[in-house]
Amino acid sequence: MGDYDDQSPYHYPSSNGLYQGGPTKWVAYTFLILFSLSTALHLGQAIWTRRWFMICTVFICGIGEILGWSARLWSAYNPMNSTPFTMQISTTIIAPTGLAAAEFLTLERIIKLVGPQYSRLTPRMYAAIFLTTDLIALIVQGVGGGIASSANTDAGAADGGHIMLGGIIFQLVTIFMFSLVSGNFSTMLGSTNLRPEERQFSGLEKARPKFTKHIMMQIAALIFITTLLIIRSIYRTIELINGWERYFNWLDGGAIVVAMYTLNIFHPSWLLYRTDS
Repeated sequence: MGDYDDQSPYHYPSSNGLYQGGPTKWVAYTFLILFSLSTALHLGQAIWTRRWFMICTVFICGIGEILGWSARLWSAYNPMNSTPFTMQISTTIIAPTGLAAAEFLTLERIIKLVGPQYSRLTPRMYAAIFLTTDLIALIVQGVGGGIASSANTDAGAADGGHIMLGGIIFQLVTIFMFSLVSGNFSTMLGSTNLRPEERQFSGLEKARPKFTKHIMMQIAALIFITTLLIIRSIYRTIELINGWERYFNWLDGGAIVVAMYTLNIFHPSWLLYRTDS
């Protein structure tokens, strides 16, 4: 790629190279180590507990973050090189898509356990709707990242950045809608006035749900992770529009690494194993 100017919302040239401030070597090393440890732990947890969907979701997210922070570390040593710049911005935008997918699949399993009568959507509908929209966001962001990475001009890089921006806005809307629907599920589940036998559902067992403290902890963890994903998506939207790169370490890297470690601790296999068939 050539040199970049202030007209591109995708590149942020300054005295530090293509970045507004940094990246800092020790910060890049820290996040690279943190993401590597969490990713390795997720792989071990998935294999040990046979929760294979965690490999296709959170583990892949971790690999993307490792690649992204490796590129940021590369940029710390060579800030004028456009290759690691485009590599880090593309991978760190795309990677959390896998984390969101893990949330969708985990909530689907919770709904199956406690009873679909407490949800406005069936477990199958959750998977069909939110995994499909998550995949669309992934494809759009991937296409944008590919265009930006292969561009030889500022205009081409900007076009790729705009496409990625569309993908992340779409993902933000998806996560927000997921939070509304899952919030409604939690409200219905926690209502003392609502009982399955008080409503008519053909083919559903009229019984109290399997609502244990383990499931409550899992739901609380999902709410916390969803909040982090929303904060991170809002930040990345602002960043791609206005070049707010100086807050990247905390509002992107920090949010995702905390979310990944939260899922390490509040892992579906640990909290749902007593009732998950």
